[in-house]
Amino acid sequence: MKTCEECQKRSPIKVTEELHPTLDNALWQRVGLDVIHMPANEGFSRIVVMREYLSGWVEAKALRNADSKSVAAFIHE
Repeated sequence: MKTCEECQKRSPIKVTEELHPTLDNALWQRVGLDVIHMPANEGFSRIVVMREYLSGWVEAKALRNADSKSVAAFIHE
């Protein structure tokens, strides 16, 4: 369907896709990592967040710089 968003929502034709679950059976098999910008507070203008998918464990840290060295140090900690 190559129409506008509103037309897609109102269309009687609904496109469905089967769910394809990804199953993890070991801790730290799959993690998500994201660096986001936030309003600066004492020079910390970025937050790095890492989430382990099986347990849902989240670690986060405020950073001054979002360079590879800072993110690698966060992962190592």
